[in-house]
Amino acid sequence: NAIEKIEMSIRVSDPAKSSDKYGQVFISYKVTSVNSRSVSVGTVTVVRRYNDFTWFHSVLSAQYPGVIMPPLPEKQTVGRFSNEFVESRRRGLEKYLKRIADHPELSTSEHFVTFLQTDDATLLKLKEDFKAAKPALSASAAKWLENKVHTISSGGKDLEKSAADMKIVEILQYVNSLEKQMANVTKYSENLIKKNRDLSQAMFEFGQSFTSLGQSEGDVIGEGLTHLGSTAESLSVITSAHAEDQVVRLLEPFEEYSRMLTSIKTAIQQRQDIKSSYMHSISDLESKQNALKKVVNVPGKETLALSKEQAVTTAKEAMESAKYEYERVSERLLIEYETFKCRKVADIKEIILNFVTLQIEFHKQSEQAWTELLPKIESISVPDVSAVGRPVMYTSFTNPVANHNSSGAHSVSDDASTDFGWQHQNDGEGGNPFGDDDVRFDNEPHHSQRTVDRRDIFSYRVDSGRGPVGSPAEDEEEDIAGV
Repeated sequence: NAIEKIEMSIRVSDPAKSSDKYGQVFISYKVTSVNSRSVSVGTVTVVRRYNDFTWFHSVLSAQYPGVIMPPLPEKQTVGRFSNEFVESRRRGLEKYLKRIADHPELSTSEHFVTFLQTDDATLLKLKEDFKAAKPALSASAAKWLENKVHTISSGGKDLEKSAADMKIVEILQYVNSLEKQMANVTKYSENLIKKNRDLSQAMFEFGQSFTSLGQSEGDVIGEGLTHLGSTAESLSVITSAHAEDQVVRLLEPFEEYSRMLTSIKTAIQQRQDIKSSYMHSISDLESKQNALKKVVNVPGKETLALSKEQAVTTAKEAMESAKYEYERVSERLLIEYETFKCRKVADIKEIILNFVTLQIEFHKQSEQAWTELLPKIESISVPDVSAVGRPVMYTSFTNPVANHNSSGAHSVSDDASTDFGWQHQNDGEGGNPFGDDDVRFDNEPHHSQRTVDRRDIFSYRVDSGRGPVGSPAEDEEEDIAGV
C-alpha cells in the first residue's frame, strides 16, 4: 500500500556497540526523522542495526521491482568495529535513507514509515513474518521454474524483442562499461588518499627530527630549526585532515556510484524475471485453450468442458495481469534509468567541485603555514664572519744551527713578510721562546718574518702546558697549518 509522499529530514547518529540475547555483538544507530507536514508526529527517534536496514531494503525492492534502489553500504568482516568503518557506514546509511525520502515512489511506501517510526517489538514481528513467508516464495519460485522448463521442452517461443528490450540491452552494455571505469576511478582515488596519509606521517616525522635538532642546537639557529619542525608537524595535521576529507567527498561518493550500477543490474534482472513470468502465463493460457478444444462440443463432457472454460478464463486474466506488470516494470525501469543519468551528471559535478575545492583549501592552508614561517627564518641574525681572526699558521721552518747568532737569538728574514703578516713587539718579560720579541699574527701584512727553530716551539709548548706541536726528530723542513 502506498501513502502520500512525506516531506521529512532524516539523520543517522550515535553509533553504539550492543549485543543481542545470544551475545552477538553489533553496532546500533539512532535514526531520527522529522515530519515537516505533521505536527502530531513531529520528531521520532528509533534505534536500528545494519540487519534492520538490509531487511528493509529487501522488502522495498520486492515491493517496487524495476526501481533502481539506492545502494546500502557494503558489509565488512575485518575491522567492522573500527571507528573509521563505523563512521563511514553511518554516513552511508544516512545517505541511503535520504535518497529513499527523495524518491517519488519509495518515499510513499508504508514500509518506509514503519521503518522510521515503529518500535523495536513491532519491527521484530514484521521481520519474523517476512522470514516465515520466504519458504512459500521459494516454493512458488520452484513451481515457476518447473513450468518454465516444461514450456521450453514443449517448444515455447520467446517474445519478439520490443523497443524496450533493445533499450535495455543498450543500458546493460553501458553499465558494464561504466562499471570498469568506476572501478579504476575508485582504485586510483584510494591510491591518492593513501599517498596523502603517507605524506602526513612523513611530514610528522620530518618535523620531529627538526624540532629535536633545534633543541640540541639552541641559540638563534636552534630556534629557527624548531620553528621549521613545528610548521612541518602542523602541515602533517592539515594533510591528514585533507586525506580524510577526500575519503568523504571523493572516494565514498564514487564507491556509492559503483554500487548504484549493481542496483541497475538488479532492476534489469527483476524485469527479466517478470518477463519470464509473463511468457509463462502466455504458455499456460495456450495449454489450457488446447485442453478446452479437446472436450468442447464432445457429448458427455459438458461438465469437463465448463471446467476447462473456467480455467481458460482464469489463465487469461493471469496473462493480462502478468502483461500489465511486465509493461509497468519496463516503463518504470526506463524512467528510472533516465532519472539516474540526470542525477549522475549533477552528482558527479558536485563530486568534482568538492574535490577541486578541497585542493584549493588544502594548498591555501599549506601556503599560509609556510608564509608564516618565512619571516621567522629571515629574522635569524647571522654572525659577521669577517670579524673572526684567521687561524695561526707556521711555515718554512729552517735549520736553527745555521741561523742562530752569538747572542742566542734567532735571525729574522724579510723574504716573505708580505705573505704571512707577522707582527712582533717586546713584552719586556723575556718569555718569548723566539727571542726578546713577542710574535703575533693579524690580517695585515708586515715587514718581517722570523725563521725559528721548531725545537724551541716544541719545548715552549711543553713547558707552558699548551702541548707540543711537533717533534725534533721529524724532518727539519716542514709546513704546518695551525698550531
